[in-house]
Amino acid sequence: MAITAEELDLIRTVMIVLNSISLVASFIVIITYLRFKRDFPRSLALFFSIGSFLLALVFLSQFVTLNQQRFIHDHVSCVLQGFFLTYIGNVTILWFLFIALDVYITIVLVKNVIYQRRLQIWFHIIAWGLPIILASIPLIRREYSNRQLWCWISDHNGGLWEFLCFYGPMALIAIIASYCWTRAIIIVCSISTITRKSHSYLYRHVVFIICFIVILLVTLTNRIYGAINEKDPLNFYLTLCHVIALGTVGIITFVVFGLSKDNITLWKESYPFGSGESRESINSAAS
Repeated sequence: MAITAEELDLIRTVMIVLNSISLVASFIVIITYLRFKRDFPRSLALFFSIGSFLLALVFLSQFVTLNQQRFIHDHVSCVLQGFFLTYIGNVTILWFLFIALDVYITIVLVKNVIYQRRLQIWFHIIAWGLPIILASIPLIRREYSNRQLWCWISDHNGGLWEFLCFYGPMALIAIIASYCWTRAIIIVCSISTITRKSHSYLYRHVVFIICFIVILLVTLTNRIYGAINEKDPLNFYLTLCHVIALGTVGIITFVVFGLSKDNITLWKESYPFGSGESRESINSAAS
């Protein structure tokens, strides 16, 4: 059964609201990490937050332009938006992978920060460079088109290029990240002397990876349904779950990386009106 115009309007409204919240939430995390935690490897969360911020921004820009009649048939505008959506989506996914790899390197391989910092340049090259290739393949093949809700890779050939350039890498990264975190959790749980702060760090990141896998499963299920039902690819409930999942990336980022007691304390101490803390104590707490 095809989605009605009223259902499409509801889906668009939900996506606009969630991405607006995600935009603000990701921005708060970015400001927090720029203010206090710019050093590696904590800066990995900063770059993931930048990815989630840009992802929400791209979605919102698509809704603004697609709601303007003159943009609906503007192929160049649609192609550019589809390209940036594919690019930013893959950038965000790769930074998620690097957060998991960093935990694996630290806990399982027991490498020090100096070793991790040597990998930083490669993280940046891969995270910002590889998505250009993945986003350019549909561009070269002229696969970007208006998909009703947004401009993105067309669903021709059963959504082949969607899976090759986005959902396939997303699934692979989720599997690798799950393995890294599983190994890390097993080792951490076997250490009886682990501190409460470390437990909190672990719990937050477990929530992070579980939420990411749920997002993967929801979006992948919707796209598999669309690939199987080419004549009627949009199911209202699956599409609604799809846009809810994508719209909450920035919100999840804020909950996991922004709402820690450490960050709240740093923000309180950065304003001496109530705490009376000196600038020296603030800087030492952030280091």
